Amino acid sequence: MRITISCAADYVLAKELHQFLSSHLITMELSMRNDELYVMASDMDIKDQVGRLLHSFLTYKKDEILALHNFDSVFVIGIAKDPEDIGLYRCSFCGFPFAVEEEMALHERTHVYASF
Repeated sequence: MRITISCAADYVLAKELHQFLSSHLITMELSMRNDELYVMASDMDIKDQVGRLLHSFLTYKKDEILALHNFDSVFVIGIAKDPEDIGLYRCSFCGFPFAVEEEMALHERTHVYASF
């Protein structure tokens, strides 16, 4: 099984994480390309093991505001940002992010009409 770990274009973080994982992954193959790390192992519990190690890394990096997300066999680790911080608008009903304020307003109206 192959696990991908994306560091969200943070090459420095990827190198730090590679060093951290290299010292903890004994029975697994670890490789790095750009800002992504790849873990290969025949063990099917690899996802849980890698997840625990990534949480340990976040604890180790307690001075930074990092977030970890998991999508099937892909982990994404990077600086947590609210959608508003990067210029997105958020629906006040469900929190869904939008790039354009008018699209958000139209979406919010569907919530209002659905409540009738």
